[in-house]
Amino acid sequence: MLDLLVKKNEYNQIVVLGSALSNKKKTVPDIQEQLTISKSSFNRYLNNLNHDLTLFFDEKLELVSDGYHLTLVNPTNQSNHNVFMATLKFYINQSTTFKILLMLSYQNPLEVEMILNELHISYSYLNKLIKEINQYMWRTSVSLTQRQKMLSLEGPELNVVVFIIGLKLALWRFDPTHDVLLEVTKGDYYYESTHLSHLNTLQTNRLAYVAQTILDQPLSDSKIDITDSEVNELLLILTSYKNVIKAEGHPYSDTELLFLNLLTRILCPKIDSLDDRIALAKLFLKVSNSITKDALNLLDFIRTELFPKIQLDSDDYYHYVYQSIMSFLYLRLLDYNFTDLFTLQTDRVHGFYISDQPELNKIKQNLSLRIPFVSDKNKLIFVQNHSLFTSGIYTALRETKATTLNLFIDFKYQISFELYLKKRLEQLFSKDIICYLDNINHADIIITDFFIETPKDKSGFIFVDTNSITAMEDLMVKLTKIYTQKLQKAREPL
Repeated sequence: MLDLLVKKNEYNQIVVLGSALSNKKKTVPDIQEQLTISKSSFNRYLNNLNHDLTLFFDEKLELVSDGYHLTLVNPTNQSNHNVFMATLKFYINQSTTFKILLMLSYQNPLEVEMILNELHISYSYLNKLIKEINQYMWRTSVSLTQRQKMLSLEGPELNVVVFIIGLKLALWRFDPTHDVLLEVTKGDYYYESTHLSHLNTLQTNRLAYVAQTILDQPLSDSKIDITDSEVNELLLILTSYKNVIKAEGHPYSDTELLFLNLLTRILCPKIDSLDDRIALAKLFLKVSNSITKDALNLLDFIRTELFPKIQLDSDDYYHYVYQSIMSFLYLRLLDYNFTDLFTLQTDRVHGFYISDQPELNKIKQNLSLRIPFVSDKNKLIFVQNHSLFTSGIYTALRETKATTLNLFIDFKYQISFELYLKKRLEQLFSKDIICYLDNINHADIIITDFFIETPKDKSGFIFVDTNSITAMEDLMVKLTKIYTQKLQKAREPL
């Protein structure tokens, strides 16, 4: 979506900046080849970026190049991520396309005359942007239409509502006038509070976007209809098991409740605990239709080709069943993956989080199209949304993994700090993860305030100064790395 929101030159400048900040360094010739630009164009982008960086950073940040290498001179405490996001936000906020879509996310329809006056654009330029937007969203069954001096998003009501929610998720965080904190309380207004208690602020905020959209554009049975009987049957089970929407004060129709319960879980999967997912999977499998049959066909392939250790009737097994059925339900209902449509895909222009993901790569390589689907519709959905199923399986794999951090802690000089450290670690990692050992040979890491000889295969960390904030930060980084490496080894596919 990023290439839709910003002009071509600005997109190219974002790529140049991302390349300089990336963990995976690119040379200037590499960037020129990637963007198909000349050396003079590259130098122009560099000058533009350096000018723009002075607009939102007080300190002197500068991109410098010797013609081959590209680096950012950053004497500030700004992280690469913050530099990139500030620049990205700046360019997006200059975009007329962004402003039009943002306006539609708040109000649909809009007066054409108001848009022209507000954005100071001509009618012909507006038509040009409408054409570009419609080309981008052709798969959604939603189009931007002018009728009777009004501009509106039109299409099947389910798709229009989901499209507006997608706009809010993608664009509101770039809107300088939008107060995210105001949205958080609205989630409580629409959802049963008992289902929100374990969610963090970002997740609650995401649900508030759904609530706000329903408030602004209420659904109606005269327009909304779930015609797919197989989807309807399974959504009834989902909603009957745990209806996350408040009924009191909100007279939703039966169809609206089915839709909202599914969409809520798609946007915020944490709504259903692992126990909920297992219970729902078992309830789903009591129904024999093409969705449940093909979910099982997909899982049989996963078990035989990817993760042979998964046992029938195990918790892991039902977790995968739940994941597969929810993906089919969502895609059968809407016909496209709207969450992917609204992803800015900034990873294409930077590499902040480039890392080795062998399990994900193996799933991509081995998740075959040879799965014997009983439904041609399900097969087409799988082919068109291969990356969604790949990501879902990888997510399910990671969520079912569990391991511990085995710590040997021994402080001779700062006993009170040892107690403080244990308490802080339990808060950061949870008591289910942290395990304190008395045997140094079984520990993952030895933490002390004195120099001690550690076994060759063990990590060690010495607090020379227990008052040092930097030392505590370094320890957290080291513990997180050990934990993620242990998670990776918890179950290796194939």
